[in-house]
Formats: sequence, structure tokens, C-alpha cells
Amino acid sequence: MPGRRRRWRAYAMLAPFVLAFALASSMFGPVSTLSLVGGAAVALYGLMWPFLWVASWRKRRRIPYDVPEGYRPLISVLAPARNEELVVGQMVTQMLRQTYGHWELFIIANNCTDRTAEVARDASQGDPRVIVLEYTFENGMKADALNRALPKVNGEIVVEFDTDNGIDDDYMERVAAAFSDSSVEAVQTQILSSNSHEGLLALLQDIEYMVYSEIFNRGREAMGLSSSIGGTGFAIRTPIIREMNGWSRALVEDFELFTRLVESGHKVSYLPYTGV
Repeated sequence: MPGRRRRWRAYAMLAPFVLAFALASSMFGPVSTLSLVGGAAVALYGLMWPFLWVASWRKRRRIPYDVPEGYRPLISVLAPARNEELVVGQMVTQMLRQTYGHWELFIIANNCTDRTAEVARDASQGDPRVIVLEYTFENGMKADALNRALPKVNGEIVVEFDTDNGIDDDYMERVAAAFSDSSVEAVQTQILSSNSHEGLLALLQDIEYMVYSEIFNRGREAMGLSSSIGGTGFAIRTPIIREMNGWSRALVEDFELFTRLVESGHKVSYLPYTGV
């Protein structure tokens, strides 16, 4: 019944737009009406960005920056890797340098045809906190790798990384501090580029990441809205991600998860000054 009520409510909200489109089509023709609608949509999308930029300057809710004494949640990091032998060793090394040591790292070698798993094991230097999983499945996607590892995690918090990320030595400490606030359910950390000096394309990518993090997500956070999910640098309480049945096999599994979280009444907070 609740699903049926939501569906009829959606139909009721859509009805005025359908009627308006039919009326405009009778006056101007369907092609002209579609052009007007498309132009209005583009204009509204363009106006969204300066609005979010202004909102991002507002004072936002303060998320704890330091880990309270006695609070040491286990953080489980899931890092899917498909043929990432050139970067996976760096990921493991950066985790071993973390100032916050209560974590476990799952390197999920997904349908690899190179030495990803071997390189990850070598870089771990025998540290039992680094677990290398190897899976082969037909038509495997990133979501499949994440979901295979999810039942194995022991932590209170799950962090999703790409293996080509670069993380600061205090990254896990900042994530742990954020979740010391019991009202925080999930966080998206800042996404940055580490090679913006290596050409125009890398510079433009860095600008895109900065706009996404510091205007889009910070602006939404300042307005009390949920931050979006960037597919990496995302952390969530383990019971919630299990409640959501993990990730779906969607083309954009991060945005799909964000949508389901919002629909379920969960909020993703934006965590600045903590980047990948």
C-alpha cells in the first residue's frame, strides 16, 4: 500500500505538467513546445550553479575533526581493483602510513589478468589488516566486487575507494572523527586531483572535482540537503549499507545508491578538508 500511495502521488504531481504541455502543444505545436521546455531546463540547470556557489559560503553544521578519546571504531575499506598493478601498491602503502590504525583493507581483485593481487600482497608486508580477495565472474561490474566483499567486513564503518586514489596520512582519523557524531550516517569526502600540473586535461579534471566538492556538495550541505556520492572517498555506517543491500549493478552505481539512501530517509554529509 505505501508504494501504491507514493505512485499515485507522483501521478498527481505529474498531471499538471502533462496538461500544460498538451495545452502549449495545441497553441505552438509539439516541436516548438519541446524546444521551449528544453531551453527552460538548460536555463534552470545553469542557474543552479551560482545559487549553490552562494549557498556554499553559508555556515554549515560542524562535523567533528578530532577523534574523541576512547572512540576507536573499526573502519573497513573496500577497494575494487581490475588490472591495477601499477597503482594498487601505492594504495596499500598509503593505508599502512595512516595515523589512525584501527582499520582493515580489502583489495578486491576483480577479473584481473595482471599482477594486481600479487603486488597488493607484496606491498602489505604481511600486515594482517590487508586482505586480498580474488574474484572472477562473468560480466562483472564494480558493484559485484563491492557486494562480494561486503559480507566479510568486520568494521562499524565501510569506506569505498578506487585503488588509484591518493590519501593523506590522517584520512582515516578524519573519517573516524566524523562518525563520532551519532547523527552522521554517511559522508562523502572531498575529491581532488593529484596531477593537475601534468597538462590541460588533468587541470580541467581537477577543476571539475573542485566544483563538485566545494560548490555542489558544500552548497547542498549548507542548505541541509544530502551530499551526492562520488564513487570514491565515500563512507557509511555498516548497518545502513547492509540495510540497502549494498550496491546495485547500475551504470552509475554511486548515484543509484545516493538515490536509494535519500529515498530511504538517510543523509550523506559532506566532509571537507579530507580528500582523495
